[in-house]
Amino acid sequence: MIKLSERLTHIANQVSVGEVVADIGCDHALTDIYIIEKGIAKHAIAMDVRPGPLEHAKNNVKTYNVKDKISIRLSDGLDNLKPNEADSIIISGMGGNLIRNILTRGEEVLKTVTELILSPQKEPNVVREYLYNNGFYIDREEMVKDAGKYYVIIHAINENASEKYTKHFINSKEKIVPETEEDYIYGVLLKGSKDKVFFEFINGELKKCDMAIKSIEKKGTSASLDKLKELIKSRDNILKIIEEMSD
Repeated sequence: MIKLSERLTHIANQVSVGEVVADIGCDHALTDIYIIEKGIAKHAIAMDVRPGPLEHAKNNVKTYNVKDKISIRLSDGLDNLKPNEADSIIISGMGGNLIRNILTRGEEVLKTVTELILSPQKEPNVVREYLYNNGFYIDREEMVKDAGKYYVIIHAINENASEKYTKHFINSKEKIVPETEEDYIYGVLLKGSKDKVFFEFINGELKKCDMAIKSIEKKGTSASLDKLKELIKSRDNILKIIEEMSD
């Protein structure tokens, strides 16, 4: 049985449809092998824009004897994935802007997908904004700490997906949508949770903010005034999140 990092394990376990999953930027296809071995999905399409990692992926798929259940495909984003080929799509290990660009280019494919599992390494607000503006609903989020770094994992479902899946994932009376800039930056679901990893992360963000404010105040240049105001506003918003999570 293959063993994944903490981050990749949590990403793989977010897949819930159980048919075909497409892993965009699959690297060595370890996540896909795990998904097949665990019976999370029946088939996986491992896709990457780089030929080198795909060669490693082919070797791994052969080593773990899952060649008949994992397809290896050279693709820039979703370019070589057809509509109705996959129920679930995983995209991780990229910045939020790149993930948004991949989703935007692949909108015809997204129309036929039931769920997205996205783990942006930065700019998660860009991903959240795209999802809410393009027919996807974020029904759960989690934060994972792996090798000293924090990673957010976003699970979103297509609100136009087949009825059986929307009934399973969405209860319209419980829908929670972003209302403020901080909801997009930190995730409205994470903000409203008691997640210990996120609480640790947000306290770290407060310390960074305080340090930046002290640094600017020490320099005392008029050119930094706008940045100082921005940081003070961010600190106040972070303190509010911490207070709400501590209640």
